[in-house]
Amino acid sequence: MKWPKFGVYDFYIIIVIFILNYYLLTNWSDFQSCENPINWWLFADYNLMFLTRVFYVMRNSGYRRNVKLGLNVVLFALMLPLLVCMCILGYMWEADGYKCTPDHMVPWSFLLWLILTAITSLLMFIKMLIDWRKYRKLKNYMSRMEYSQSIMNGRSLLINDFL
Repeated sequence: MKWPKFGVYDFYIIIVIFILNYYLLTNWSDFQSCENPINWWLFADYNLMFLTRVFYVMRNSGYRRNVKLGLNVVLFALMLPLLVCMCILGYMWEADGYKCTPDHMVPWSFLLWLILTAITSLLMFIKMLIDWRKYRKLKNYMSRMEYSQSIMNGRSLLINDFL
């Protein structure tokens, strides 16, 4: 079994996510007066970002093609729509003015995490488009090579007939 190649930056992200989750869970009761369950949104989004990073690391760790394909499907067909839905929900709550953060919490922390989620979603979408473009170029190149190979095979048969 091949292990994923985690870097220092990945461990930094993991530690930050665990600290954010710990802080959120220890202050869970402070969110009870909120109209919208911002605590649940933060908990889900923190862990969704963590899973997204883990899948990206596994995708870039040199696994076989079928494993990478499965990871791409999970990233782009499951994680990306979930991140976009989380962004939309968070922006709707922010636009309604339901800033229900506890007094001891930084008031703009929810908005900061919301912006980070939106940037991550945008970067994932751009990466998906780049991967799709590479795939189409490779597929086009392979079809041209197969076509030229079939022409060359046809010519070689004609040349053998004359000799």
